[in-house]
Amino acid sequence: MKKLLITIVLLSYSLSFAQFKLDNWVSYSSRVKINGIATDNNNNLWFATDGGIFSKNIDNDTENIFTNVESLISNQISSIYYDSTSRRVYAGSNDGTLEIYENNKWTHISDIKNQKFSNAQINKIINYNNKIYIAGGFGLAIFDPQNLVFLESIFKIGSFSTNAVVNDFIIFDNTIWVATDEGIAYASLKDFISNPKSWKNFTTKEGLYQNKVYSIVNYDNKLFIMSERFILTYDGQTFEQFAESLEPFQSMVVINQELYYANIYKIFDKSKIELNINNSDLINKIYGDYHNNTPRILIAYENYGYGIYQNNEFKYYLPNSPVSNNIKDIKIDSDGKVWIASGFGASSKGFSSYD
Repeated sequence: MKKLLITIVLLSYSLSFAQFKLDNWVSYSSRVKINGIATDNNNNLWFATDGGIFSKNIDNDTENIFTNVESLISNQISSIYYDSTSRRVYAGSNDGTLEIYENNKWTHISDIKNQKFSNAQINKIINYNNKIYIAGGFGLAIFDPQNLVFLESIFKIGSFSTNAVVNDFIIFDNTIWVATDEGIAYASLKDFISNPKSWKNFTTKEGLYQNKVYSIVNYDNKLFIMSERFILTYDGQTFEQFAESLEPFQSMVVINQELYYANIYKIFDKSKIELNINNSDLINKIYGDYHNNTPRILIAYENYGYGIYQNNEFKYYLPNSPVSNNIKDIKIDSDGKVWIASGFGASSKGFSSYD
């Protein structure tokens, strides 16, 4: 027989046993809110979601799902990164846990989580010169991937508040630029960046239009700096407005030497021409990769799955999972099908069924 629990966890139960075993549990969490996307060397897409991690190969339609029942510490995954050199997947969670996947095994690093930051969420992870740089609600951290230990913590970025939230960062020419809730800043990696004096800060006093910066990229020998309403460029001397939007900006990406940027509804190219994408869901973030030697844009949606834009064509994908982790009611009909109600009023995302 099968029993469906309120947490959307199915338990295989045999009447011949009086106790439950850990390996009896299977998690059916919602994976439709996409928080991050990465691509591995085998053209598998890896997704960070509010219901764990899953990988998907679009070409052969294979999928692997990882949740807190059998693989992860937390299902609330906020970011994901694939290191093509080590062939490892790195994922960051809302609670600060760093997950590392290698050789079909997950390793859990809890150092950030154990610090009990008021905001421990990991927002971005990249490898630069064989060091893993991690940004989040706590600031920055540098991780040694060989010995699995943290090398340096950067909690005070120049004149910004201690533990200023780092939303995004880039590294080029041995210099790190960070986009934070309080402005942008840079430091040379030749210096000790844990020293606040190593940083140069920019806020509205120095020319930003808004202090809270969501995204930063290096394109055409300029920095492109995205806040909620504006995208600015910076050439090392002057800030200039590139774009403005009444709808909140969300994300930028550079792929194949082209710039793309998104607000919550639309994606534009560097010429400010809207891409032909027919989907009404809210855009969370955009990413870029290559498939069959052709660039494509990967779109993480806020509510219902992800999309792929390639060769001027758009395809939409909805993961096969419950529509929400916010469950209000569960019923089983006469045919044994499970019906799940996701909430009431504005918080509702409708019904899911499981057979």
